[in-house]
Amino acid sequence: GCSESGPTKSHYDMLMSECRILSFAAVSEGKAPLWHWEKLSRKCTNIKHRFGCLSYSGTAFEYFMPQIFHPICEKSLIKRSLSLCLSENKRYSRFFRIPFGVSESGSFKNGEYEYKAHGIHTLAVSETETEKTVSPYSNYLFMQYSFKDAYKNYLKLKKIADGYFGLYEAVDFSEDKPQPVKSYMAHHMGMSFLSLVNVLYDRAIEKLFMCSPEHRAFKELLSESDVFVKE
Repeated sequence: GCSESGPTKSHYDMLMSECRILSFAAVSEGKAPLWHWEKLSRKCTNIKHRFGCLSYSGTAFEYFMPQIFHPICEKSLIKRSLSLCLSENKRYSRFFRIPFGVSESGSFKNGEYEYKAHGIHTLAVSETETEKTVSPYSNYLFMQYSFKDAYKNYLKLKKIADGYFGLYEAVDFSEDKPQPVKSYMAHHMGMSFLSLVNVLYDRAIEKLFMCSPEHRAFKELLSESDVFVKE
């Protein structure tokens, strides 16, 4: 982080975050030593016999956004963590009887739109309070991993959040009546489009990123097994 006087002492080092894109690119391109990747936090949890890494806020963005660019390797710690995130989102949707997809987004609070890192507290290392705000862009991110489940979820959201430029930013289910957050955020729309390109065109964005010889040479980092991580 930065302040007016310079960098702060805070840092953000979670494997389940956008940090793994930067770390992977820096290490594979020779701009950072290998230990940069090894230092990423792998704090893990076990929820109802599902094992995986925690993120800072328990958001879908932290888990799934990097998968726009990275392949999902079988039997890897990352894949197990993605599975954990999706299963917890689905479990919370059943509990609240709402569509799934909790992530940072705008919300409808006291008649005003507010932006917040909405997360699922069982997936977070921070003190995150799970709120009933669902973001459609999370659903597009999930499509890269489990298309059938995400598409069924998309049909539910479309009935509530369909706007002129596509699905709205989010739907807040905390009130008696679902409240669509009738705005659009460019970076959320961008992630949605890139995720759809991966789904519809045989993971074209991932292949574009991984076509670099340097990135291909370090693909082994993404296949890291969970056997080396203690519960």
